[in-house]
Amino acid sequence: MITLTIFSGLRQGELTALKWEDIDMKNYVINVNKSSLYTPENGMYIKSTKTGTDRLVSVPESVITIMRKYKLSKDESKLKLGELWNKEETYVFTTFNGNPIFPSTPSKWFTKFITKHNETIENDSAIPKDEKSKYLLKNVNFHGLRHTNATVLINQNVDIAAVSKRLGHSKISTTTDIYTHALLKSDRAASDSLHNLFNKKNIPLKKHSNF
Repeated sequence: MITLTIFSGLRQGELTALKWEDIDMKNYVINVNKSSLYTPENGMYIKSTKTGTDRLVSVPESVITIMRKYKLSKDESKLKLGELWNKEETYVFTTFNGNPIFPSTPSKWFTKFITKHNETIENDSAIPKDEKSKYLLKNVNFHGLRHTNATVLINQNVDIAAVSKRLGHSKISTTTDIYTHALLKSDRAASDSLHNLFNKKNIPLKKHSNF
């Protein structure tokens, strides 16, 4: 879940609604076409994405490799449980018997994961006290992984329209409003690149016939 979210930027509801048939493992593309929601009145249900439109999100081959290995482990669980496995559903992330998980499950699990990891580091006597901070994870929520995806792409100078499309925003302005700080950092980097380019010393100008 962590790897897929970092590389795809899926919303939590989109992630938990994902089915195996939505993942094109041959072309490394994810078809984001639905989202899971929960309300006390209606329980858990599936609806269209937040903006009501489907989108295709490409991911690296390394992510698909991880997903293939994960599917093998799920298939093993399916064989062990036999008739107890929910064969009517094909969700990627499920409970122990193949049922869909709640939209909030990744967030709750991630918080526990960070806490457990940090406690392990703090209690590990093999790690010098002054080096423990290097191994501690920041207490971010699961949705922060989606922000990580967007921020990294922007700072790698990926076109903002492409970033917006991958995130599933209905308008580019939504993306620019949310990630103003990342855009400013990217813009500063662009400015610095121009400064470095035009202020290199001792580089002779090439003579051109049209100069």
